[in-house]
Amino acid sequence: MRIYKLTITVVILCTAIVTGAAVLQNDQKQSTSRKQNQSTTRQGAQDIRSHWPIAEYKKQKSNSTTINSTENTGSTQSCGVRRGKHNKRHNNSEFMVSPGNTVAVIHNHWFNNLPALPTAQSSAIVVGEVATAQAYLSEDTKGVSTEFNVKIEEVLKNDGSIATSPGNMLTIERLGGRVKLPDGTIGQYWVAGQEMPKVGQRYVMFLKSDSPEQAPTILTGYAIRNGLMAPLDEAVGTFQGYQGKAEATFLNELREAIAAPPTTPSK
Repeated sequence: MRIYKLTITVVILCTAIVTGAAVLQNDQKQSTSRKQNQSTTRQGAQDIRSHWPIAEYKKQKSNSTTINSTENTGSTQSCGVRRGKHNKRHNNSEFMVSPGNTVAVIHNHWFNNLPALPTAQSSAIVVGEVATAQAYLSEDTKGVSTEFNVKIEEVLKNDGSIATSPGNMLTIERLGGRVKLPDGTIGQYWVAGQEMPKVGQRYVMFLKSDSPEQAPTILTGYAIRNGLMAPLDEAVGTFQGYQGKAEATFLNELREAIAAPPTTPSK
């Protein structure tokens, strides 16, 4: 009887050891898989945003911030810039840019109640080609924004708050950007669902002006590629209906939407 009980005990112990080893091995495999997936996701994010310009993280003793901006052409331009009021408005950013925070995404549901053609919400709607792009740190270095100089081809709408006309260069802005941190890491900061325009690409831009002293911000936009439209932003179900639509058809629909009187919500 004692031998029988001892045999059962040994079997139970062996089973427990084998099961424990299997669980440990499975946990290690899952951990490795998670790390690989995280690495792949991080690399994918880097690839998707590789055309974003880069601001160099560098604090100054004065109230200004010196940055280097790398455009998507790969060249680096050094520019000591005193941004003044422009950079102050991006202080205390939710991005919390710092050497210890290399990726940050703001989820503010900006696209809620924004139609695919936000004509009523736009101060101006323009067609133009992005000539240059630069990323800037906020005055307190916690925020980052990206500015684009756009050569205007056509002004489809302007409520008078944005000074622009065909043939002129217009500076516009979008929150977010990339930052080269002191250890060489490239930090990425963006608003969920929003993309950045590419230099050399034509777009229809929907712009919002909050103040004549500030660059208009991009509500959304559509790239024009080989005569076909492609949404700038990624909000599923909002802008995708115009994916692949012919440029002429899109612009005709847009002009009709601009000319249509605003609708009054039903009570």
